[in-house]
Amino acid sequence: MSYCFNPYCSHPHNSSQDICNHCGANLLLQQRYRGVKLLGKSQLALTVEVIDTHHEGATEDLADLSPKVLKILLTNYPKAVELFQQEAKILRQINHKGIPTLATDGYFSFQPQWNNYPVHCLVINKIPGLDLEQWLKQPNNQAMSQEKALNWLKQLLDILFQLHQQQYFHRDIKPSNIILQPNGELALIEFGAARKVTATYLGKVGVNQGVTSIGTPGYISPEQLNGAALPQSDFFGLGRTFVHLLTRKHPQELDKNIDTGAIIWRDFAPQVSVSFADLLDSMMNFSPGKRPINIEAINKALTKVEQFPHKPLIKKNFKSKLSLPITLGMLFFPLSMVGLFSLGNNFKQELAADKIDDAPLCQNLTCINRDPIDNKCDRDSQTITSNIANYRLGSDLIAYRIEVRYSANCQAVWARSEAPYRSSHYIEDKQGNIYGQVDIIKDGWNRHYADMAPGKDIQIRACAKPPVGETGCTNFVQL
Repeated sequence: MSYCFNPYCSHPHNSSQDICNHCGANLLLQQRYRGVKLLGKSQLALTVEVIDTHHEGATEDLADLSPKVLKILLTNYPKAVELFQQEAKILRQINHKGIPTLATDGYFSFQPQWNNYPVHCLVINKIPGLDLEQWLKQPNNQAMSQEKALNWLKQLLDILFQLHQQQYFHRDIKPSNIILQPNGELALIEFGAARKVTATYLGKVGVNQGVTSIGTPGYISPEQLNGAALPQSDFFGLGRTFVHLLTRKHPQELDKNIDTGAIIWRDFAPQVSVSFADLLDSMMNFSPGKRPINIEAINKALTKVEQFPHKPLIKKNFKSKLSLPITLGMLFFPLSMVGLFSLGNNFKQELAADKIDDAPLCQNLTCINRDPIDNKCDRDSQTITSNIANYRLGSDLIAYRIEVRYSANCQAVWARSEAPYRSSHYIEDKQGNIYGQVDIIKDGWNRHYADMAPGKDIQIRACAKPPVGETGCTNFVQL
């Protein structure tokens, strides 16, 4: 039995092995992939379980081959193609047992006879098991215990940590995108909505230039609905997912607090301790600034949940005098490029609990917040300044200045520039590694900080890409 890859075929199930009996489409894609069954279909993509007849050790008995998942993009819309290609990049880049792997030569395009333009394809090694939406529908399942919930949450946080470390966030966390494998371990799938955190992206958020809204009702965060998703949006989806698992009620089935918009769920999960419920509620807070700042903060809270299950967690309240979009951009330095906004007196953050009098110094990028000002690295920094070129701003002729700034105390280096709109700058080491490229997103001259790079036993320079002309760099500096 072979499944036809033509999404418009009215009778896709075939007894033939080569050509579809109904539409004449080739049933062996790339002369190797044979369709087994349909897994899903939307306006954007067709998902089919396939077997690879070129798999090492293949025999005539195709049932011997491990199944794979083939995704066929059904549109040539540039943004859809970009996200499709990014999904392939993520799967190729991140090596974790809880994330599917891209098959060998797993990304390709071809021109089918049933389409007017080439279609893009992605082949992923299939992860066996039930997704958690299917798991929830099993009639014999009892209410999830807190012990299991904690175990599953830790597994998913470990997966998300790998994703966030590579400066991506998922944007569509929900039960159907989580697989419970036969060995009891979880896997996160469907990275087609994932987004990379860049200076340009956060800049769009900061100036209200929203990006495409992607997500699922009930799990999508408020800021994501407005096209302003951030890494903390993943925490919202994760919290909503666990409420669904613990209550066996879809988030949209639950009543909401009229004042805060928060879902009212605790009475449906009496097995959940006060501290764990507090943590989930903090992850689902409507304000991204009041959610845990990163995965390390969630893990720290989980430790308290296990030690003091019936003691409410001490919550942190973040206050900002900035407008919401700029505040959101400034909150996520662990995964983003700093310096998109004027940092002088703009940003003030107050901690109502666990107050930190002096932020920790960054030691070779291990700091949670790599902003040189927040971490006092800017106080003792040494500066090397170079003028790259002159540019006109209105009637004024102004120098394009770029600086290499180094803090021996923090063992870190970063760049600062005064640069025109559409220019960018970054740090580069002797081996050609690039750190923290910042794109200037609006007219006007100000100091723009690039993300930190290691600053010990390294040769490094700052480079600038003007809106016109060739890239200019400072000399290499031995640190």
